Amino acid sequence: MLASGSAQAVTFDFLANDGGFTPTANGTSGFTWASGQGWSTPGQNSVATNTLISPILFVQSNGFISISLSHRYNFEGLGQLGYDGGQLLYGFGGNFFTPLPRTNFSANGYNFLIDTTELSPIAGQEAWSSVSDGYDNNQYITSTAILPVSLSMGEQVQIQLLGAWDRSEVYTSPNWQIQSLTVSNAELTPAVPVPLETDALPVAVAGLFMAGGFWWKRKRTQGKALELITKK
Repeated sequence: MLASGSAQAVTFDFLANDGGFTPTANGTSGFTWASGQGWSTPGQNSVATNTLISPILFVQSNGFISISLSHRYNFEGLGQLGYDGGQLLYGFGGNFFTPLPRTNFSANGYNFLIDTTELSPIAGQEAWSSVSDGYDNNQYITSTAILPVSLSMGEQVQIQLLGAWDRSEVYTSPNWQIQSLTVSNAELTPAVPVPLETDALPVAVAGLFMAGGFWWKRKRTQGKALELITKK
């Protein structure tokens, strides 16, 4: 099982499996997965980006999505500037992802601004950089956030984790290690709307009708007053 689900939430335990995430690397040292270790990347001392992209997730009800990420990192960061760093991004079933703003984190959000002089792919942006608390003792931190847009039931969303490196020094490996990710109000399968009472249904046209933003087909069984409804 790639992920466990509870009431309108999905958890990816990367210590147990890779969660069906897809790694990509624009460089030589991308993310790799190992049992009991999760996803990790050593980083590199040249300009590069490595990403992890989640499977498509389906919004379960109208509203917002929150995220909880268990991770540790050791990116190059000195003084008030980061040089290498990590970000969390989100997208809607396509190839374009938007960095989650720092202001949307409620705990352990981005802590550095990335330097603009060393050719970092995320120069001038906020990111996780330097060393996370407890890194040297193999301890993880939990970063929590909420996506800045309200979504509708059935919409598709994906999460991307992006690591970026500049042209020079790299810190001790792993630069970034991901233990788990939980996404609320989302599942790996679409939500199933609750069947409706017959009297509450609009008049069908050619056997189909629109309700709740979806097309439906009406099925009557054994003349019962309650009809079974399936999404068309």
